[in-house]
Amino acid sequence: MELWKLVLPEPGIGPCDAAAIANPLLLSGREVEAALVDLNPLAGAGAALPAGLSAPVAAVRSGRIVPESDDETDRVDASRRTWSDEGRTRFEEAWHELAGEAESRGVRLWLHPHAGDVIGDVPGLRALASRAVACGSGVLLEPAVLLTASMIPDAEDHFARIVEPLESSGLVRAVLVANTDGHDRCPIGEGQIEPGVLVELARRVAAWAPVAVLNGDGTALGMA
Repeated sequence: MELWKLVLPEPGIGPCDAAAIANPLLLSGREVEAALVDLNPLAGAGAALPAGLSAPVAAVRSGRIVPESDDETDRVDASRRTWSDEGRTRFEEAWHELAGEAESRGVRLWLHPHAGDVIGDVPGLRALASRAVACGSGVLLEPAVLLTASMIPDAEDHFARIVEPLESSGLVRAVLVANTDGHDRCPIGEGQIEPGVLVELARRVAAWAPVAVLNGDGTALGMA
């Protein structure tokens, strides 16, 4: 198993160090493989990669249309628009611009799908991301963030559906295996998903992609 670790930003960093660790980083040994960039390409015009990004790869979400207010009707409408032709068109346009910026800076792009985003399930990933990342980038797959709250009790079955069509797709560059507390990423042994399910997921995907875990979670997989 090729094991990477996800290192999270530390609070209280000084201004000279901020650019280097402002984003979560995926490391293989001491080498930085990618940075997880907090960016919503559908939030509006001018979405851009961070100025201080020094990682060779930026993993970016496909994003979602932002509701005009906190009103429930606006939130539902924003979700509908995100998953409509409007959302897909806006994503393709934004991703094209990001890809051009990344190329000019010598950075590669990975798509980081999330539930609720314009690309948030396997059919959407295969249908749209296969075109969007055809420039030689790829996908950072994090199965836990593709689950909605109602899917968590049946995580094992959903993981199988997520992974199976992607095993031979050639899209996936790494698989981030972490748990969730229902809102945020957390260590394998601390969230709502049975740890054994995540360990088996890691063993399955290790045959065709590097496995990334939170710093210290290698022990949960039987690795230091």
